[in-house]
This record gives sequence, C-alpha cells and structure tokens, in this order.
Amino acid sequence: MLAVRTSSALAAAFATLVLGGPSAWESVAHAAGANGAPPPATRSRAAALYDEGVAAFARAEYAAAARAFFEADGLAPSPEAITNAIAAARKAGDHLLVARASERAIARGDAVTAAREALVEAAAKLARLEVSCDAPRCTVAMDGAALALGTTWALPGTHHLTATGAAPVQRVEETLACVAGATYRVALRPVDPTAVEAPGPVGAPVATPAEGLPREWFYAGLGLTVALAAATTWSGLDALDGKDALSAAPSQDELDDVLARAHRTDALLIGTGVAALGTAILGVTTRADAPLHPGVAPVAGGLTALVTGAF
Repeated sequence: MLAVRTSSALAAAFATLVLGGPSAWESVAHAAGANGAPPPATRSRAAALYDEGVAAFARAEYAAAARAFFEADGLAPSPEAITNAIAAARKAGDHLLVARASERAIARGDAVTAAREALVEAAAKLARLEVSCDAPRCTVAMDGAALALGTTWALPGTHHLTATGAAPVQRVEETLACVAGATYRVALRPVDPTAVEAPGPVGAPVATPAEGLPREWFYAGLGLTVALAAATTWSGLDALDGKDALSAAPSQDELDDVLARAHRTDALLIGTGVAALGTAILGVTTRADAPLHPGVAPVAGGLTALVTGAF
C-alpha cells in the first residue's frame, strides 16, 4: 500500500487511488457507458490509463500519474480520476495541469471545494490569458501548440503566439512576456501582408495594463511614513525629557512648555497613522512594472476579492 499524505480537502477522494485502486472509478465509467457514452472501447482505454496513473503514483512519478489520470478522465469522466489528477499534479508541481483539472472538476461539480482551493493556489503561480482573434475561422497557437480562444493559463515567461485567418496569407506572430499572477487580454488581428494599408502597427497583442498611479507614489508614502514615525519618536522622548526636568514647584511657563511638547507628539502620532493608512492604500492601487488586476477568485464556499500583479 502506498504511504500518501494529502491535504484534508483531497484525502477522502484520494483514498480511492491508494486503497481501492481503479474499481470504484470503473463502476462510475461503466454507469456512464450504460447511459450512452462513452463506448466500451473508450472505457477500456480510460481504465488502462487510470491503472497507469496508479502505478506511476506508486513509483512517485507524480507528473506521469497526473497526466494519466487527467487523460483517463477526459475519455470517461469520473470524480475519482479528476481528483487524483489534481492531487498528483500538485505533488508534481505542475501548476498548469492543476488549473486545468480544477476548472474541469468545478465545471462538472466534482469535488468543488477541493478543486477551488487547488485552483486558487495554482493561479498565483500562473499568468491568465484572455485570447481573442479578429478574423473569420481563426486558429491560434502558443509555442507551437494549438490554443483555444477564450481564457487559458500560461507559465510565467516569454511565449510566442501565432494566429492564422481563413486565408493562409492572413497571419500574425507576436511575443508576449507573462508574469505570474497577472491577467493579459490578447487581441490578435491576422492581416494579409500583400494588402495595401495605411502605415502603422497591426496585429499586436493588447495586454491590458493596470489602472492607477505609478509605483513611485507608494515609495514616497512609505518614506513619509518612516520620517513621521522617526519624528514622533523624537518628539515623545523630548516631551519625556521636559517632564523629567521639571522642578518640584514648576512655573506656569515650564508646564506650558511640557504640554506643548506633548501636543506636538500627539499631532505627529496622528499624522504618522494617516500616512501609514495612505501608504497601505497606495500599496494595492499603484502599479508596478507588472500590472495589478483587481478581480475575484474561487475559494472554498464561493468567491473572494483579490488584486493580482507583482510587488
């Protein structure tokens, strides 16, 4: 028996792989076949892939196990195959496969809570692309592999995108640099290079930048907060020194001086708090070199607001 430790959210589903093997999954696939899909030959291939996943996991070959479970689920959908695919992909550190498997599970309603948790974890390590193409019967590829239009995920780094329109001469090639946690809207416009058009760039992907002030505003606020904090500390110590220096029978002028120092310290303390609050707000509203994107992400039990980008 395999000694496997999983997160509590996935432990129950993963126990099928560890303890029961493919039998439970085969019963689900068989029931699906009885309803008209998939056919017996497809179920047999899916069962073989599932067995390959179990064996690969036993050898600690988590990447191979994740691919086998994911492909088996694609042929004959089952909660056991898709949850095992997510668990194995997480162990392998294959964030792309975690995201794809989690989205598939959520769409089907399989292990939704665990899938949402896995998706949130993977999304922080990937770039989200929203790809469109302004051409009839457009086909898109990224790094040589076919890419469906709509929302997809990509690893951080530089990627090469191509789009081809209905006519073979309608083509555009672009390079996109991606940052983990960022979202990019990419609009590809294949054109006929032989057509006469006004000068100007065409076919460039549109990566939507974040709105907001430059990041320098945040650093300026941080510097102001530190300076006010230092001034507040000095003023407080100065007020204490003045109090300690009072004689046993101080004059009214001496008392007024100590009170003025205390009021100055109070004002600096309030200013420091306001500056700190403003700096915190600037920290999430200013833009860095990579874009910041407000949005929502799936979590256990619903959605949560978030801001993605680089700090």
